[in-house]
Amino acid sequence: MIVIAFDVGFVSDILKHTIIGLLAKLPDTDSFANSIINLLNVQELRSSMSADCRQTAVYKYIIDYEDDVYIKLFTDLIKNNKTLH
Repeated sequence: MIVIAFDVGFVSDILKHTIIGLLAKLPDTDSFANSIINLLNVQELRSSMSADCRQTAVYKYIIDYEDDVYIKLFTDLIKNNKTLH
């Protein structure tokens, strides 16, 4: 999902401008609105950003989530002194 947000706090660390979203400077609501209009009007930009969003979700966040699940599983097994059968 493409995101349009104001560039505040840690948002720019997560949302890479023109890759998986668009950033507008706070409090520039005209810039925010123009980002929406630009995204609606430029099919190539939407397509490119949509593909990048999917790739980011699949390769970054899903893998990170799986890592956390396995770490928790093995930590719990060690803590409870159990083995996998």
